[in-house]
Order: sequence, then structure tokens, then C-alpha cells
Amino acid sequence: MKQQEKSESTRQLLIDAAYILFYTNGLQKTSIDNITTKVNLSRGAFYHHFKDKKELILAVIKTKVHSRIYDTMISPLYREGDPVLLLCDTFSKRLKSFTKNEKELGCPLNKFITELNSYKQYNSALMNTINEWEKAIKDILIRAKKEQKINFDTNVSATALFLISAYEGIRTIRKIDENDTKLNEFIEIIIKYIMSL
Repeated sequence: MKQQEKSESTRQLLIDAAYILFYTNGLQKTSIDNITTKVNLSRGAFYHHFKDKKELILAVIKTKVHSRIYDTMISPLYREGDPVLLLCDTFSKRLKSFTKNEKELGCPLNKFITELNSYKQYNSALMNTINEWEKAIKDILIRAKKEQKINFDTNVSATALFLISAYEGIRTIRKIDENDTKLNEFIEIIIKYIMSL
């Protein structure tokens, strides 16, 4: 049992290190040696857990990238409370909570999509995260309709896609917006948009 726990701990250590390096340096500029050096492990230890870098990238997408979106943008939408206020709160709180480093680096999901879009083997894992996020927004909008908090004719699919696209867009623009003027304008307008549905 202890060996299995140690093995899982080592695997997670590699995933965590790879995520940080992929996010800060990019996927193409990060080698297996960079990852193993960061966690003081041998290449043999790496290959014990992963067939190759591609398998590691998939593990990072399915765990680290997905959990970031799930914990901050999906899970909060399933809480109790006014669905419109929950949606506004989820978007505005998350956008206001980023560190300086996260501001400069942008959204990990967006970064992975941009770097990996020509590699079909990753598209499904990345799209699963987008689809789950989109479903959570659609679910809360459907709930808002049932509670008569938004217009009955609101197209929940189009609205969900718009909100995700707008969020990802402002995360990218924010990378070059030194004083967050655009971000603050965006938060104000996205809240007004949601409240007007």
C-alpha cells in the first residue's frame, strides 16, 4: 500500500511541476528534463509514470487545467441562491482574484488551447472542460428561467458560449492592460449583461 501511495504521490508531483512549467514557459519550451529537474527526479521515474510527454500533457489537462476551471467557474454555479447573482458573482469574483503572475500569463485553458490546437489528441480533453463549463452555465440559466429571474426567451446555449468567450477574451486582453481599466469595464458590463437577460 505504501509503495502505491508513494507512486501516486510521485506521479502527482510530476503533473504539478509540469503544469507550472507549461503555464509559465509554454508547452513547446518545456522538456521532460526541465520537469524532472524541477522535482529532482530521474528520467526513469518520469517514464515509470508516463509513456511520453504527450501522455503527461493529457494528464495535466485532465487534472490541473480542468480542476482550475471546475473549482472556480463550474462548481460555484451549483450552489444554492439566486441564479443570476451566483452567475454575476462567479464571473466577477474570479476575474478580480487573479495574482499579478496570473494576469501576466493569462488563462491556462486558453494557453493550452492556443498551443495545442493543431494536435488533435488534446482537443477532446480541452473541449470536455469547455463543454462542462458551458453545461454549468446553461444549467444555471435554465434554473433562472424556471425561477423567472431571466426572460423566458433567453437562448441559454448562445448565452453560455458568449459568457465563456467573453471571459477568455478579457483574460487575454488583461495581459496587456497595465492598470486593469479594460478588466474593470468588462466586469461592469458583463454584470449588466447578465442582469438584463
